[in-house]
Amino acid sequence: MHVQWDATCEGKATLHDQVMILACNLEKKSVVYDLYTGKRGSLASQLQLPSQWQGDTVEVYIAFMSANDFNLVSYSQYAGRHRVGV
Repeated sequence: MHVQWDATCEGKATLHDQVMILACNLEKKSVVYDLYTGKRGSLASQLQLPSQWQGDTVEVYIAFMSANDFNLVSYSQYAGRHRVGV
C-alpha cells in the first residue's frame, strides 16, 4: 500500500522524524504496521500488506516519532479507509 503525507514541520517536528504506518483489517481482525517505514521528509512510503488482504477494506493510520528523542511521538492521524488493490 502506498501512503503519502504532507511534510509540514511545526513545533519540534523535523524532516528526519520517523514515520509509523498501521493498516487495520477489521474483517480479518488483523493489523499490519511498520514503525520505521521512512522519514517525514520522504513524503511517501510503502506498507507491505498480506496477499490474503486483496479486495479487503483497511483503515489506515499514520504517526511520527522524533528522530532525536524516541519519547516524542505524535498522536496518530486517521488516513482513511482504503480497498487493498487486486
